[in-house]
Amino acid sequence: MKLTYKKLRDRSLKHQVILMFTVMAVCIIIIMAYSFISHYKLQYKILQMNQEALTTQILQEISNNYEYFTKLSTNLAYNEFVQQFLTADSNNTQFELYQSVSNLLINTQNMDTSIIDIAVIGCNQNQANVSGDIAVTSSLLEQIPKEKKELCFLGTQKYYMAASNLECVMTARWVYPLDLSNQEPCGAVFIAISPAKFFGSAYMENDSNLLEMIILDAEGGIILGNNEIYENYINQKEKVDSGSLSYNQIKYSFNTYEIPDIGYQMITFIPNSILTKQLFTLMASQYLLTLLVFGILSAVFIYFINRFFQTIKQLTDIMHGINSGNSRALKERIDIETSYISCLEAQQILISFNKMMNEIDMLNKNILDSYTKRYETELYAKKTQLAYLRSQINPHFLYNTLALICGMSTEGLTQDIINISQALSHIFRYSVKGSDFVSLKEEFDIVKSYLMIQSERFEGRFQIHYSIEKEVLNARIPKMILQPLVENAIVHGLERSLKEGELQIGGLRDPQNNTLVIWVYDTGVGIPQEQLAHIRKKLTHISRTPQEDDLKEDFNEIPEDENSVGLNNVNTRIRLYYGDEYHLNIDSQENIGTNIQIRIPYQEC
Repeated sequence: MKLTYKKLRDRSLKHQVILMFTVMAVCIIIIMAYSFISHYKLQYKILQMNQEALTTQILQEISNNYEYFTKLSTNLAYNEFVQQFLTADSNNTQFELYQSVSNLLINTQNMDTSIIDIAVIGCNQNQANVSGDIAVTSSLLEQIPKEKKELCFLGTQKYYMAASNLECVMTARWVYPLDLSNQEPCGAVFIAISPAKFFGSAYMENDSNLLEMIILDAEGGIILGNNEIYENYINQKEKVDSGSLSYNQIKYSFNTYEIPDIGYQMITFIPNSILTKQLFTLMASQYLLTLLVFGILSAVFIYFINRFFQTIKQLTDIMHGINSGNSRALKERIDIETSYISCLEAQQILISFNKMMNEIDMLNKNILDSYTKRYETELYAKKTQLAYLRSQINPHFLYNTLALICGMSTEGLTQDIINISQALSHIFRYSVKGSDFVSLKEEFDIVKSYLMIQSERFEGRFQIHYSIEKEVLNARIPKMILQPLVENAIVHGLERSLKEGELQIGGLRDPQNNTLVIWVYDTGVGIPQEQLAHIRKKLTHISRTPQEDDLKEDFNEIPEDENSVGLNNVNTRIRLYYGDEYHLNIDSQENIGTNIQIRIPYQEC
């Protein structure tokens, strides 16, 4: 196996494709041959099933027609006028009823065009019909079996009507008087039916030469069908319900079916040799056409693939020349005359090769730019962090806290002074802590220390509510991103409000996006819409380096009454850590309140 693979690998691509194409062609021919045989068997079976379905349909139509004419003859037999007409004794009564019976028979015939004639004949020789020779009908009265109380068939009859000698199927049934004490028939109803229509539309519409059908009456006389095939059938030695016979050098398969309730038979003949010949001719033409199309496509394929191989050879020759050259070859590009390029793939190979060389140059430049950007980003992050830390040591906050401690000392509130001093030292120790990332719980503890001091300052001017899920307390976040937002809410929102306010701090995990959501909401004075739009624009502005930032501001020089100082610091750090798609979201309405939201990827410490 390995030896065969090595021999194949050492061959040119052109030889490999030719070998593969040859194997594929042989496989396709084998598959087509197998498909031809399978398809032939399937089509033969389908045709046989279709013939059986047609036979079943004809038998069903005959059965339906039998039921229909049974009901029709019953309605006539027990009609009031027919009963009175058949039992009338006097000529006057007979004459009076004749017109009513005649109208009834005419109307009944008009309901179905397959009815040639309808006649009623009494045992007392009272008789009426629609058309035709009544003498033919009268002669059949004695042929009705006495024990047969339902519709019976009297075979085919020659029926004279309008100077024509028509072949019809004659049906009849006894008419019994409505007087139950008399069990003897008083007459009979005869219905002459067109044979072709009686045996159904499926029989009439069958013009296929793949199915011959013969209808026989109870005595074995042929009603409809090919007389010559039937004569050949009756001359066979063995009488069986199914088998085969030959006629005019054609082999037929036949089956015999009994027609229920009528006593007739139907014999179907399927010409096997004609069926086989037609199927073979149809399928052979299809597969020959397929082979022809395959041959044409193969020639076209070989022509174009050969030109493609020539183009590939030209390209490989040029690449070998570049590979054997010096470093200056990296600056060279492939230049092939367009007349040598045979197809789109060859053009794409040429374009891709030149693009690859250009990408190598661009990659070298990008590596240098990447290191430069990284250095600038780290430098900017350090500057941002230092500016942020300077902004955290808010002189006003420190001054107000020290003033609060002095006031408490005059009142002798030693324990409160101790608590505030410890909280203040906790905040300052935390702010200079070396780690860049902390848990949400650590950040939350600093916020509580800060809020404890502010609560003492404002003496209940606002209520604090916490809504942080326990599962997110171990979430990993950048240090000092929550406390500036809380300070912003108090200084620029609640402190400026004249009414009692509320501060809400919450956090949860969004499992759909796997993000940590932190929000700070205050019911302070809010932000005017024009100022809010300016803040949002600054927060969503993408700044790659300090030189590209059109908001060039030194954070510790921004006036304190501008409430975007802490927001910008936090927003810039979030972008540096997680990318430009993450930033602060702020919603505010004047005299109602402000909501600031942080969304960052959820990570655990």
